[in-house]
Amino acid sequence: MVFDEDEAASRMIGAAHDITSKKLLESKLVREGVTKQREISNAVLKALQREREDIGKELHDNLNQIPVATKLYI
Repeated sequence: MVFDEDEAASRMIGAAHDITSKKLLESKLVREGVTKQREISNAVLKALQREREDIGKELHDNLNQIPVATKLYI
């Protein structure tokens, strides 16, 4: 503020900056971060599911071999 000789405020000086583009870029960055996090989560879930399926197949195959081997020995 600028004061006159009576110490009364006579003017105000200020500056303004347009931060619209900065805020838009920040929002875009947050959205991209969320999208990447979802992609990572989906990839992890798919890998876990694939691993479970592989373990299930191995267990199933091995369980079938034991009775067959037992029957052959009998």
